[in-house]
Amino acid sequence: MATITRACIIPIHIDKHYFSYNIKVQLAAVILETIPRLIDFGCIDAGPTTSKKKLLLINRGVKATKFVVDLGSNDLNIIVEPMRGILTSRSQVLFHIELNAMKEGQYQTEFWIISEVPLCIKVFVNVVFGKIEAIHKFAMRQFTFIHFPNTYYGLNSVKTMILKNNSYIGTMFCVTAEKEGEDFHVEDIMKEDSDYSFFNIVPFSGRLPPRDVRAFFFIFSPKLLIKSQSCVIMAMIKINKLYCKDLDLTLYEDELLFDEPEKRLSNSLRLESNASLIQQQNEIPQMENNDDDPEDLVDINKPVTFFENHVRILLHGEVEEVSVSIVPDEIQLSDLVVKQQENRVVQLTNNSQNLPIYCRYRKCAFVDIEPKLIMLKPLEKKDLLVVITARSSGTVKLTVRFDLLYYDYPNLDKELKIIGEVSFSLLIENTVAEMSVYPGRCTIKDACIPRLGNNGEYELTSKGIKVKEELKDYFRKFIRNYAEKMRKTLLVPVSNFEDYEISKAAYRCTKFTIKTIPEIVGSEFIPLTPFQMFNIKIKPRNMIVENVVAKSRFMRSMKIINNNIFPVRAFLKPHKTHNFVFPYGCRKEISAFGEEDVFYECLTENTTIQNHILDVIINENHVYETSISVKLVPKVLHFSFKDAVFQEDEPPYKYLEIYNNVNTDIYFEWDILADLSAEPLKGLVRPGRALTCLIYYDIANCSVNNYELLMKMDNKRSQTFRFILDKLKYEVTFVDEIDFGDVGINVNSQRKAVLNNNSFEPLSFETNIDDFVDGMKVYPRDGIIEPKSKKIFIFQLLRHAAGPFESKMIINVANTTLLSVTIKGNVVLPKVQFNPEIIRFKKMSASSFDVKCLSVKNISNITILFEFEPERIPEMNFTERDSHIFITDEEYYLEPGEEKKFTIHYYPTYALVTSFMAPVLVNKLNYSKLPNFKLYTSVMTHKLFTKTWKYEFFYFPHYESYSKLTQKIRISNPSKSLLKICIRFDQLKEPFSLEHLEGGLCTKYECSIVVELEADTQVIFLAHFRPQTPGFYDIRLPVYVKDDFSEDMHNYFYFKGMYPSAEIKSNYESIYFGMLPLNFQIMTNVELNLHYHNPDCDLKIVSTDINMQIQSGELVMNETVVKHRFQIYYLAHETHNIDTQLQIYCKCGAYKTIKCTGSTENCFITNFACCKYFEEELKQPIDTIFHMSQLNAESKSSLGSYFVLNTTEKIKSYEYLHGLCFPTTPGPFLNYMNSAVKAVEQWLYEQGFYGTVYYKVPDTISIFEITEDKQFMGKTKRFAKIGKSIMLPYFALLKNICGNIISKYFKLELNEQENVVLQVYKVYQQLIDFLHKIQAFVNHITPEFLLSYDDYVDYMSEIGKKPITYTKFYQQSKQFWLDLLLQTYKVFVYKRLLSTNPNLSTYTSTCKIDVCSSLYIFTENIVPINEAIYSDQGAMILNWLNKHFREQKYFLASETFGNDTYDEAILDRKNVQNFSSDLCDGLAFCAVTVALCPYLINHLKGIYVPPMCNEEYLHNACLLIKVWKMMNSSYTIMPKDITQPNDIQMIMFCAYLYEFLIRLKPKETIHLSANLSDSVSESISIGNDNCHAIIYKIVFFDNQDDSFTLENNTITIPPNAVRKLKITYHAKFVKKLKSTMVLCGEMYGNKFTHGKAFYLQGTPLFTNPSIELTASSRVYEIKEISIEFQAPYHEPAVYEIYFTMNEPKEIENLQLVSYKQILNFNSLPRVQIEHGTCEANEEGIISITATVCSVTKNNRDVWVFAKNSTVGDFMVLLHIEAMPSKEFTKICLNLPQNFNELPCNCKIPSVNNSCPRNVILKIPSRNAALWKAVMGQLLRNPDEDEQRFWTTYQKSPIGQHVIKRILMDYKKFVTMDTAYIFNASIEYAVRVKSDDVIAQESLVIANTTKLLDTTDLTLHITGDAKPFKFVLESLDRKELRQYRVWLDFHNKMF
Repeated sequence: MATITRACIIPIHIDKHYFSYNIKVQLAAVILETIPRLIDFGCIDAGPTTSKKKLLLINRGVKATKFVVDLGSNDLNIIVEPMRGILTSRSQVLFHIELNAMKEGQYQTEFWIISEVPLCIKVFVNVVFGKIEAIHKFAMRQFTFIHFPNTYYGLNSVKTMILKNNSYIGTMFCVTAEKEGEDFHVEDIMKEDSDYSFFNIVPFSGRLPPRDVRAFFFIFSPKLLIKSQSCVIMAMIKINKLYCKDLDLTLYEDELLFDEPEKRLSNSLRLESNASLIQQQNEIPQMENNDDDPEDLVDINKPVTFFENHVRILLHGEVEEVSVSIVPDEIQLSDLVVKQQENRVVQLTNNSQNLPIYCRYRKCAFVDIEPKLIMLKPLEKKDLLVVITARSSGTVKLTVRFDLLYYDYPNLDKELKIIGEVSFSLLIENTVAEMSVYPGRCTIKDACIPRLGNNGEYELTSKGIKVKEELKDYFRKFIRNYAEKMRKTLLVPVSNFEDYEISKAAYRCTKFTIKTIPEIVGSEFIPLTPFQMFNIKIKPRNMIVENVVAKSRFMRSMKIINNNIFPVRAFLKPHKTHNFVFPYGCRKEISAFGEEDVFYECLTENTTIQNHILDVIINENHVYETSISVKLVPKVLHFSFKDAVFQEDEPPYKYLEIYNNVNTDIYFEWDILADLSAEPLKGLVRPGRALTCLIYYDIANCSVNNYELLMKMDNKRSQTFRFILDKLKYEVTFVDEIDFGDVGINVNSQRKAVLNNNSFEPLSFETNIDDFVDGMKVYPRDGIIEPKSKKIFIFQLLRHAAGPFESKMIINVANTTLLSVTIKGNVVLPKVQFNPEIIRFKKMSASSFDVKCLSVKNISNITILFEFEPERIPEMNFTERDSHIFITDEEYYLEPGEEKKFTIHYYPTYALVTSFMAPVLVNKLNYSKLPNFKLYTSVMTHKLFTKTWKYEFFYFPHYESYSKLTQKIRISNPSKSLLKICIRFDQLKEPFSLEHLEGGLCTKYECSIVVELEADTQVIFLAHFRPQTPGFYDIRLPVYVKDDFSEDMHNYFYFKGMYPSAEIKSNYESIYFGMLPLNFQIMTNVELNLHYHNPDCDLKIVSTDINMQIQSGELVMNETVVKHRFQIYYLAHETHNIDTQLQIYCKCGAYKTIKCTGSTENCFITNFACCKYFEEELKQPIDTIFHMSQLNAESKSSLGSYFVLNTTEKIKSYEYLHGLCFPTTPGPFLNYMNSAVKAVEQWLYEQGFYGTVYYKVPDTISIFEITEDKQFMGKTKRFAKIGKSIMLPYFALLKNICGNIISKYFKLELNEQENVVLQVYKVYQQLIDFLHKIQAFVNHITPEFLLSYDDYVDYMSEIGKKPITYTKFYQQSKQFWLDLLLQTYKVFVYKRLLSTNPNLSTYTSTCKIDVCSSLYIFTENIVPINEAIYSDQGAMILNWLNKHFREQKYFLASETFGNDTYDEAILDRKNVQNFSSDLCDGLAFCAVTVALCPYLINHLKGIYVPPMCNEEYLHNACLLIKVWKMMNSSYTIMPKDITQPNDIQMIMFCAYLYEFLIRLKPKETIHLSANLSDSVSESISIGNDNCHAIIYKIVFFDNQDDSFTLENNTITIPPNAVRKLKITYHAKFVKKLKSTMVLCGEMYGNKFTHGKAFYLQGTPLFTNPSIELTASSRVYEIKEISIEFQAPYHEPAVYEIYFTMNEPKEIENLQLVSYKQILNFNSLPRVQIEHGTCEANEEGIISITATVCSVTKNNRDVWVFAKNSTVGDFMVLLHIEAMPSKEFTKICLNLPQNFNELPCNCKIPSVNNSCPRNVILKIPSRNAALWKAVMGQLLRNPDEDEQRFWTTYQKSPIGQHVIKRILMDYKKFVTMDTAYIFNASIEYAVRVKSDDVIAQESLVIANTTKLLDTTDLTLHITGDAKPFKFVLESLDRKELRQYRVWLDFHNKMF
């Protein structure tokens, strides 16, 4: 026995030495270890860029293991490679882990490595938004403000800003310009807006290392002033962050287009480090005004407070033109002496209020100025000494100029730059020359122009030369260094930061146009600059793919947009190459300003979440990373609803939509219960599509209320669908009791009862009889009763026991309604009276006979069955009175009191003396049980004996061997005595004769012959038959026997002779060719039997119809019969009734006619059965169908292109099935015919009888009723009976179709003196004749088969014919009724489609269709149609379908209907050429529905174009049927009727659609307008010209939120009347609504009328507000108010607040501004509602808090719109009353101390301008109260940075400029109040509130926005000066200024 152990010691003995061998067993195990144990990514950026880590998995065990990575569910996008594998023993595998995240935060997650030893790997990461941030003193939420103080034109001003990159990866940036919210290229915007040309940004683009800063230099370079340009320049620019990185060549070296490094340009830009940039910044000289330099206060480590991917910078610069004035501007001197100096003084004044200026004298002759360089401070004046020395005689005129200079920034040497000049003119006249000291010599000393020579004043010193050389070296060095710096910038890569991202914000220069795109020459892979990379857009960058199944593929696309002026190349590279496939290639070239879609397929794995990174490499230099996160879901289908609840008046089916939300096909199969079914039972649903299933229950077998259907899917998942049936009581009626009364025993008794279904649904029924009565049968026991129809129940009783009976029968209707019926009766024995009761036959011998009479009378009160049993007494026969036909098995029904007489014939054959009861049965009861008559007989032995008393003779002149002309008559005497016999031959005549041949003693008399026979002797007579003329002959020869037992005749000989004439018999008494299509030839085999003809007879077969051809066949001889076979070919080449005779003549005079009937027509309604039966033959090529060998040459030439059908068996079957009987053989054809009958019945029910009664063919439509005619009599208006009428259902159909006009052609009054059935027969005959006259092919229909079987039996009884069996009758009646109804449809409905004249047919309907000519008649031929089968109407409908399909097919195949891909060739090949297979996909129906009723497009979305499988065919059909039912279509059609069509049903349905859809095409538009939240009603008139009432049902389509309503959705219009239809429009939303109103005129139970459709256009108005409120506030006061009001919609809701800047008038011009937009664009409405929303409580009451501020004096109306997408919108008109402010601005008036003592020299009321009491009051130009209110609205909850900015600039012109820029930049958001604020000049009316002060009437303030400017107001004080008030009100009454004036007498206030 083995022992298991893990360690042991084996002792080993070697030569007495002992060794211990230790063995240790270690089991194979997996020992896993990871390095590191957890993964910490640290800080990473949110976005598509990935961070990478590595993980080493080591197996230190000795056992291999499989592993799978399970990422689980987390918020991070983690990619792990490999995802699965095998780790062998003592091996390791390296995992590459990539991670990216889209949301900020600290994450701790995990993933598992599943193996034998599962490992959990923890992952830590901190995700931050890597935004860029401006570090600046005035960096605010909306923008960063950079101000450039006043700068002279021609100079530069520089400001700096630090941009911080908070990202953990390097990034790129570029600068764009923003104007009115849109981004533009800076160079482009400079062309349109010159303000942007004054600024320059350095750097314009570049890189930012991770977590680093970059200095930006903003250079303000104002150019020459344009007259229309302001001195304040502002521009908004944006620094955009780009998300992109450089290409790592080591990763893609093998996959790029070029492998040679020299062909690939450098892809990196070299930029200076931040240290050098900051150093460079410090080297740039700053402006002297350090108050505007915020850099000193910058904290570059300021924490991030919000995320943006761009920084907005508002640049503000003030520019002014240098202005220096000089006084005097001209100096004139005269009479100077040469070298004489003259001094003058000029004064220079700096007119600038902000900037100093340097003035430097520009040297010129004769003038010297000291000092030569001066600096003038703002508004400073300085005097300069001008020394003028006359150096020549004469007149000198020159201009003395001063250069105006200022420092230019940046300028390292701080040199001054000339920016202008100022000058004065100098004029020296009459200069006198200095005379020489030497007499006689006249010279002019220095009388020459001074020259530059060796004069020390003009020569360069050695120091000057050195400075000049140093300056030259400096510039040379500067140029070289700068060039080297730029070269390194372009060529040297920066290695410490590589990654950068691109902004998600789309940028496109909308106003930038390129006339010509320059051709790019050089390398195709140009490294892009950051701005060019900014023009590359990838959409989407981050994709989340949901509803994806594991181990499947999905296809997506991304769009690459190139906004550059040159093309670029793109290459897509996934990180997981085995997961991606690019079906159209991964390389794209994007043209300039173009875009390309790149499609890719991704293969998913078996994990919950999958993450992928797809790199987009541009020009093989730049990488844009896109992330794809795939969320896997189970492979399952979803239902549109889980429970199907069936309510009352609902059909027994539901349309269930199943949705496939995943990316792969899903197969399903229903697990169906017995009572339920679904279509399709199984199938496939495409990805992202829906499929409609038809779920229905079996009405007959549904026994429970709740069902559950189970759907199984291909992944072994299942879904449950509940089927709930409410127990409904349907409206059905039945009799309560069926009383049979007294019935006879053993006699069939029958009663009928009718079950009426008064509901509009088909109902199942099942009968159940308790205590079942023996012999009771009920038909039917179960089944379906159609809506509005009757079901006849037949109760048959056959009881074999007498006595009363009673039973209960329960009829279960639809498992909801139980009907109880009592069945009772009494079975009694029959009572019969026989007269005589005893019959005694005479005494006679055998072979004699006797005859007696018998009268049978029924003396009971029941019908009795009387019958004889001759087989019980073979010697006895019975006949009816006066009849020679023996009764065999006949049965006689005797009604109570009825008497019938019979004759009893007795022929005894042997001796017998007895008495017995007669062989009769009464109710199957024999004589032992009922009274009977007795028979007495006494028969003796034979007096004579003969073998037979009857002899037959035959004469065939040409067939002697078959003739029988003579026969021997043998009479023997069996007695022992002499026998004397007398044979009388009174009746013996030609061609018979009798001749005595031998024996006996014969004595012949005149009329007899007497024969005496001895005992045991015989006599032989020879009877001859010698006819001369053909015919049938018979005689009787009485025989008397002497000494017989009676004196009566003993018996008689009966001779029967036949001399037949030649006759012709046929296997057809009539030939019915059926209903044939045109160009169709049918062949029929006819066999003639020629009886008794001469051998030389000549047969001739003639037809009067030229379309009939006869081909003779073989002759077969059979005894006296010659069989002649021939073929009849009928060629259908024109439309007509076949009604001819085939005449057969013989030389011998025999004659035979065969009636040939049928019809030929190219109308499928007529020939559908033939076309269907020979469907396969018609599909074959013509050569295979033609059998020409059997035809003669003449027949062959006449056939042409006809189809010849000569399959004999099929022809025979056709004649039987199609001729006059409905088929009964199971098979496809029987199913087809049954479906055709069902289609006709459906048409009868819905279109013929308007859903009032359902007739079964032929069961109930053949039943007529007798009705009593009534009419109103006199003033009492009471009904009076005037007679009875026959009510035929078919006649009622004609009245419904044709109108009452049909009544004048037929009289249906009942004649009570005539048999009713005969009258009905005559009416049907009249109807058939009438239809025949109007081209209905009904010549084969006979009236008797239009009756019910009972009536048919009565009719046959009346005419004395024997009826056929019920089965045969039913087949023939069903076929005749089908043909009759189809011909009726063809004549009265189908042919109407091409009627152009309303009076074309007298029988055109005037009720259902008003005027035929109003129909749209389509005559265009689109495709070839088989004209042999389809009539003009059929061809028109097919072409109509084709036309619309061709026009709509690509629209149906578009994404509008959910079809993204389709095979164009399939659609192009499709044509509609028949009414079966070409319509089963539903596309033609969908096309015409969409074309004629475009308002149904939304309801047909999801249709499959083209459908690829059966379930998609069914889905299309379900969608169409649902849409048609929404339009209240009365034609009921099921999905299978479309997918598996019956041609007859489809023709009827297409004809119906042709009329129905055209009528419902809207042609008029009804415009309704109502104030918002209000409603308006408008009535339209609808007339009824018919003779009956009509009812319309109104249905709305695209009626959003029930914006259009009616008082009632139905309207009834009496005959010849007009009614108003009131339409109400509810203006619930701020948008135009277009709906469609359809008036459906097909309401079951009422006569139909054609429908109508109208477009409804609803437009909201704003003339009357929903709510009108008033709020008041004082001017310039910010006031918080509370408002409570009742919303027009009394329900809870949250409304969003919108404003409009102007009064709303028309919705087309309405511009609504949301509260968020007001905040973003700094609009200044008078009312601001907190949070921009308001909430209504349960009662619709709204309470809001609002802020009101009136910045103008006039009252203002504010239109506030409250919007809720579900409840509705409404408008609030808020009247803001601006009340005068109570605050007065204090203003001081300085007066001299003695002002009150000054006299007034004015004549009041006029004021003298020189009056000393006139004073000037300085009015501030700026309205301080107004601007305080403006600032109060702008500063909504300012943060620290905003507070600092506005504290600095609020009261300065800079702040005013910024405010104007903020408020006026977005033109469409500027309010009227805002526009008024910035009016430059306003005129005010002056009103002084003091009697002692007179002021000017008006005052114009030129610049109302200047902060420190004032305007003089002249006042005249008449009395003592006192403080007073005055008001300035603008002439437009918008602005109001109120001032309180204080007086200051030498700084002393009173």
